[in-house]
Amino acid sequence: MDNLCALIKFGEKEFMERFSNGHLYFSHAKKIREYEMHINPKGQNDYLEGLTKLFTKRLAIEPHDGSQHSVISDPSEVYVRYGNANELIDHIPLLCLFMCFQKDCTGIQNKQKITLSDEVKNDIHSHFKKADTAVIITNPNDFYQDIRDSFKNTHVCEKIQYFHIDNGLVTRDGKKAVDKRYLDYLVQGSKPEDSVIDGKKVRSYTFTEDDAYRVLFCKDVYFTNEQELRILLLKQHIDFPREFNVDFKRTKAKTVSITELFNNQIFLT
Repeated sequence: MDNLCALIKFGEKEFMERFSNGHLYFSHAKKIREYEMHINPKGQNDYLEGLTKLFTKRLAIEPHDGSQHSVISDPSEVYVRYGNANELIDHIPLLCLFMCFQKDCTGIQNKQKITLSDEVKNDIHSHFKKADTAVIITNPNDFYQDIRDSFKNTHVCEKIQYFHIDNGLVTRDGKKAVDKRYLDYLVQGSKPEDSVIDGKKVRSYTFTEDDAYRVLFCKDVYFTNEQELRILLLKQHIDFPREFNVDFKRTKAKTVSITELFNNQIFLT
């Protein structure tokens, strides 16, 4: 990725020391939703993880088997699950990392110092309340290679896309509408189709089971400052968060205190 200088994982010291030795802790969408709804405030967790939230005046749902479609008149908010795919999506192991770009660093005497903005620091403090330690991976490309070697290309690694999901976009008449960029990302590869249902023109979007995992790369703009890179293990299924071991043959990882990092005391080289 262009201008990427490092990857950072925030957490408690005990777990970050394990992470720096290749013991990577993966969670899953269902647990992330449950944590916000029942335990923690929004931030590290997300009640929309693995779901799609739509704002629409009229919604027609057509089952994949071609049976009779359903029409919901004048809904305000609709939460979409992906049928049988959701059982898979909810239990795909996922790992979240912060992407540190050149904009987050300052060059000093041929060295790069991490100098996160106050806005980013405040959001990290707010979203990861228990974090006292950070693991800094200074060679992201080598880290990717270690991931590939460990999971034999059964993973997907992408940066999170941020959209107006939770509150939608405000239309000219003051109502809420879905962020079209969000739909376009979810259905990439299949074109929307215009048709007529019950005498009214509608636009149809097709969500396929094979591509349903893309919802795990979408988050609300509330989380933008987390600058998240996410790794999914598509062939794995977990019922509880757990560690996966990665042999850090090339990865250079070091643990530092959050205080040192946020006081701009950490150099990458």
